Amino acid sequence: MEQTKLTLCFYENPGALKEIEHWENSMSENITSKWQVSSEISYVIDRSDNTKELMICTPLDTLPIRDVGEIIQMASNLAILHDVAEPKYYKTLIFGRVKVKELMCITTMMQLLED
Repeated sequence: MEQTKLTLCFYENPGALKEIEHWENSMSENITSKWQVSSEISYVIDRSDNTKELMICTPLDTLPIRDVGEIIQMASNLAILHDVAEPKYYKTLIFGRVKVKELMCITTMMQLLED
């Protein structure tokens, strides 16, 4: 099974939920699985290049509580739940207004994941 692309999505809660709903509606034909617990949302997307993408949406207000290890563990667990291959970091998306400290935390996380 080909490796799954991991997209981390951070969003302003509840301010950007409408943006995520709009994104979800526009991508509905490509979304093969969705799972939500409280404010944590994950999707599996069938991409046009015939790969799978696991997108994990986490509220910005959970930062900097979460560290890279916790995010990777969550991604592994969600890959099992969604029945996709182990994910490898691909990209980061941000919906809504982000504070400097949050952006610094996300940037550090991205640097660690890219290494």
